[in-house]
Amino acid sequence: LQGLNAHELAHAHAAARGLLAFAAHPPSRALAPVRSLRVQRSGELLALPPATQRNLELTQTLRGEASPTLFSLIDTCKNGMGSRMLRQWLLHPKRDRAEAIARHEAIAALQAQGFEPLREALKSVSDVERIAARIALRQVRPRELTGLRATLQALPLLRAATPAALRDASLTPPGDILDLLQRAIAAEPALLPRDGGVIADGFDAELDELRGSQQNCDGGRLDRETRERARTGIANLRVQFNRVHGFYIEVTQGQVDKVPM
Repeated sequence: LQGLNAHELAHAHAAARGLLAFAAHPPSRALAPVRSLRVQRSGELLALPPATQRNLELTQTLRGEASPTLFSLIDTCKNGMGSRMLRQWLLHPKRDRAEAIARHEAIAALQAQGFEPLREALKSVSDVERIAARIALRQVRPRELTGLRATLQALPLLRAATPAALRDASLTPPGDILDLLQRAIAAEPALLPRDGGVIADGFDAELDELRGSQQNCDGGRLDRETRERARTGIANLRVQFNRVHGFYIEVTQGQVDKVPM
């Protein structure tokens, strides 16, 4: 914390202890997405205590309802990331005049160009923040990977719809990740990995072979039997299947010494 000039902040000490306690217990990989820390000091923000937020009905009415509030009326964002950012801006407004001016200039650039094309492009953008976190935690679901793939594919359109003054390198899709998602994930995968059908055909030869055996049990069994006979030299080797053990190889007692060890 001293390196961040936050060693004198009691709340920062408490947060650091909580973070270290969390990291000490599995799964520690939960911290994989954390690349750096940033201290946000109270002096950087306009003071909006809970009572003020409640009386202004920024995100909740006086009765504790989600609408009608300022947030519910102005939130027309096309995805969850935009809504979360807007909520953060409302509840934690910055004092920095330069940042406010930069936002106004961005809005002016969007109005000058017309913002509807950008809003349409944002419809294809999934909640990348949450998907990235779930990938780091190894809890991502197949449909979330297709959402990430669609988002990366939509980046060129998103970049074209963004005013030139607001474009940056982050709108360029990472080719290696997009290529892997296009080759590895099926067009319409199952909802959960255990349901199968997540990995695309042609990505893994061994998986394709196993799928072929499942879909064409007799044909796959006979093909494997022929190859195993040629490989081992056991002429009467047989490949069998039952619902208890699945596929298994059967040889006679007299040919046991030819079985590869």
